[in-house]
Parts: sequence; C-alpha cells; structure tokens
Amino acid sequence: MAEWDSERIRARVTAVVDQFARVDPQQCNQLAKLFERQPHDEVFEGLFAVLTSDERYVAQQLAGRLLIQVMPACPRTDLDTMLRSLLPVWDRSVEQVPWYLERAFGRGPLHDAIRRVGSCELDATETAALGSFGFWVHFPRDNHAPRRR
Repeated sequence: MAEWDSERIRARVTAVVDQFARVDPQQCNQLAKLFERQPHDEVFEGLFAVLTSDERYVAQQLAGRLLIQVMPACPRTDLDTMLRSLLPVWDRSVEQVPWYLERAFGRGPLHDAIRRVGSCELDATETAALGSFGFWVHFPRDNHAPRRR
C-alpha cells in the first residue's frame, strides 16, 4: 500500500465529513486504523490542517478524535506558533486538541506556551479560544490575562 501524504489525509477526513455530516464512529475507527499505518508526521500535518482551516465543528471533532486515537508524533516543536495558528479557527468544544498537545509536549511546556501566547495581543476570538484551551488542560485562570486588540 502506498503511503499517504498530509494533503491526502486532510482530503479524506474532509470527504468523510462531507459524506456523513457527523462523526461516524465506524468511519472514525476505519480512518484511525488506516492512519496508524501512515507516516506519523503526515498524519499529524493532515489532521492539523483540518483544525486550522476547516471551521466546521464536525470536521474538527473528527480530526481531534483521530489525533487522540492515533496519537501521531508531533513533528513540530514551536508550541507558540501552533497555538497562534489554531486560535482563530479552532472550535472550543473540541477538547481533544488541547489534550493531544498536552500528551505530546507535557503539561508544563503547554502551560508555558499558553502563558506566552496570552501575553500577546489577541482579538476577541483568539482570547476566548485561548481561555478554553487553558480550561481543557487545567491551566490556572489567574495565571494569564490575554491582552485584547
């Protein structure tokens, strides 16, 4: 079987969402089994692309569930940049994304990144998303006060 690249993975997740318009457990499990056999950096990048470009809740929910189920190694190292790219689009109900990053990087480094990003100027959407992100990983609320633009 040929290896899939991140674009093919992103497109497959999107196609499943388009077809079912919900997170179908059977499709989620089938995708997870398929993605477990693919290069983990490509799986991560494909799922992360869904999370940073598709505003539909169901698309993000499926991508988040697959992140947790497959748990691909994260090829990126800059948590601040990752958070900044997620905040404008990420649906705050998709708790799997913060949980994945906490498992991949550890609570301390993720909390540090939340603190740093929170010290930057953020718009209202980004501020709300960062607050929710912190909630999902038990970031102390009084530990940051995001600045709004």
